[in-house]
Amino acid sequence: MGNISILTAFSAGLASFVSPCVLPLIPAYLSFISGLSLEQMQQAANRKKVMLSVLFNTIVFCLGFSVVFVALGASATFVGKFLQSHMKIFSIIAGGIIVILALHLIGIFRIKFLTFEKKIQVQEKRLGFIGSFFIGFAFAFGWTPCIGPILAGILGYAATQNSMQAGIVLLSSYSAGLAIPFILAGLSVNTFLSAFKKIKKYYRPIEIVCGLILIFVGGLIVYQAFSGASTMTEVTFTEMNSDVKVPLSSMTGKPVLLNFFASWCEPCKRELPELIEIAKKYQDKGILFVGIDVDEDMLAAINYLSTITFPYKIYHGRVCDLIAFQERAALPKNILLDSKGRKILSISGFREEQKILLINKLDRLAAK
Repeated sequence: MGNISILTAFSAGLASFVSPCVLPLIPAYLSFISGLSLEQMQQAANRKKVMLSVLFNTIVFCLGFSVVFVALGASATFVGKFLQSHMKIFSIIAGGIIVILALHLIGIFRIKFLTFEKKIQVQEKRLGFIGSFFIGFAFAFGWTPCIGPILAGILGYAATQNSMQAGIVLLSSYSAGLAIPFILAGLSVNTFLSAFKKIKKYYRPIEIVCGLILIFVGGLIVYQAFSGASTMTEVTFTEMNSDVKVPLSSMTGKPVLLNFFASWCEPCKRELPELIEIAKKYQDKGILFVGIDVDEDMLAAINYLSTITFPYKIYHGRVCDLIAFQERAALPKNILLDSKGRKILSISGFREEQKILLINKLDRLAAK
């Protein structure tokens, strides 16, 4: 998962905050969770103490809705992993739904059930930190459907991620994008109310921008689904310095470790020396090591490869080939296949715990 995905999720959170049926509710929520009217917050004699109370309650409130969104991200990723055998079809459907939601948000057409506003009725009194947390928790489920299409877009993207951690990171970024302006609003009520009046007249352009963000997310999912091979057995690599195609299926028959890397990928370059040492130890034990350089600039790839002595074969591939392994198109990536070509391990980077896990798997395969 790249920085662009995280930035997109964060931007979607910001877009949710300024959406037309969210922003007008912010003063009411600040008042409710603090137990003070806006006038009291602005004119309190002990202003510093009051503002700190508003700030801390707002932070706890944001934690409440963040817990729900992050849990949804983890669940979405779990569902995505459950459907991995049909990942291409699922990705196309998810991307299509997101684009439809975007068109609804822009106003090209309207989906009736998404215009229904669900509200949570709460008792007007100060609840304290625990109460603020649970109101935030309830807020995540009951807020108006204006954030529905945006949130659905991020959840749809999370469902196509390879790991639960990736889904959690995406929805954490979304929650941060929604929470940060919320907290800033609690920190400076006067400034927020002034900015709020100025933003109101831009509601329609904001809706359009939110829709365009969703179209980008949906298009990205569909593009990645089509740009990679459909299955692992259909993946084909190219001999370096030639046009000879080598299918992955020709490498089956014994365990294979595929190392996807590029000359521009600094984490890839840092892990290569360790991987080469591991290869020297295990390739004599019946395990095939294969390097897949995904550089688009072949001259840069050749210059880089000339500086390293590899004890195994290097082929040229594409970063989008990773989609065939139900992996995100991001580097670095090491994929371990068993003798039948089934994926048994995938790791990004060579942190100590990942290296230990890989060596344990290699030891078991070598012992067979």
